[in-house]
Amino acid sequence: MVRKEVIDARPTMVRRLLGAWFRVLDYMETAPAIAAAAMAGSLGMAVEDYDTAMAGITIPRLAANRKMCEGGSPTLLYGARGLTRFLLDSGLLRKAVDAGFLFDSRFLAELDRA
Repeated sequence: MVRKEVIDARPTMVRRLLGAWFRVLDYMETAPAIAAAAMAGSLGMAVEDYDTAMAGITIPRLAANRKMCEGGSPTLLYGARGLTRFLLDSGLLRKAVDAGFLFDSRFLAELDRA
């Protein structure tokens, strides 16, 4: 997630950030043992603990991100609206928030063409 001000002021950096993120995910898939060792080391964990922590976690790749963020009604928007209702009902939010502005998939589309 990147703030709108950053997207507007530094779109090239946002493209680079997303490109790097998806390259990391590709590396985690093509070299899982090396990637796990690097991640575990940076987190100060044993590789076995890292593997246990990551078991069952799915990190969406580019195509899945596009599917969740694009179109007139992104699937993530449905979840955000449900969360808004829950927070309102729980008294943790004073007024409804339209989360539609959170989804800007133009950079994902550009990565797909790169």
